[in-house]
Amino acid sequence: MESLSAPRGTFRSDNGEPPAAAAPRSPTDTGSVSSDFSQDSAGGRSPPAPPSNTTLVFVDWDGTILPTSWLLRRAAAGGWRESRGRDLPTADEIRAGLRRKDLIALGAADFAASRSLEKIAACPHVRPFILTMAGTVWLCKTAELLMPRTAATLRRRQIALYPARELGKDTIMRMFVQAFEPRLVVSLGDGPLEREAVRSLPKTQLSRSVRFVPRATPFNLSAQWSLVRDRLAFLLEVSARDPEIDLLVPRPA
Repeated sequence: MESLSAPRGTFRSDNGEPPAAAAPRSPTDTGSVSSDFSQDSAGGRSPPAPPSNTTLVFVDWDGTILPTSWLLRRAAAGGWRESRGRDLPTADEIRAGLRRKDLIALGAADFAASRSLEKIAACPHVRPFILTMAGTVWLCKTAELLMPRTAATLRRRQIALYPARELGKDTIMRMFVQAFEPRLVVSLGDGPLEREAVRSLPKTQLSRSVRFVPRATPFNLSAQWSLVRDRLAFLLEVSARDPEIDLLVPRPA
């Protein structure tokens, strides 16, 4: 297994040597989550299918783009309490509990994620998607209120959102592979679901799972997304090397 360190450090491989530089019915069924974001919807519009030489990049939301655990801790410190039938605060409640320094840290993470997604989407023959277990309302509200730069990138680059609660990430990834026959599948996420989904793909499919640090703070996410952006050529390299990569980040001083 490979590890990447950020913002300082080098690649580390198993041999110690640095390497060379609501779920979709089908992957093409897309409609509208809101006036701004596009997602799957049975009977919705069908965008052009990616060519067979496309690299598909699946990006998780909670804990990978949005520092959800950190935000929930901030909301609890501000007085929010989980209640029956309501296990998450609203995005407005979260934002109301953030202090100025929290907003600055969150803005830095938002900036780093948006720049990286912009660079991924600009790569030739690369098609990114947001694949998440989060609900549509939560994702759209947190994007607009807490991660506005990232939300703008999703709109500008028309990066589609695919909720995976019904079918699971493994099933949706296999559907994409069957439909588009990509040259490479890359998954970016902080939990075991993303890695297991990649492992469930056919053995003949080139794939790479990039795992973020779990329960990340905005500091962690800023460092990790900056690393992804700086090392994107390596992460998107079409090869069977380094199928599983962990991102390592230092703790703030």
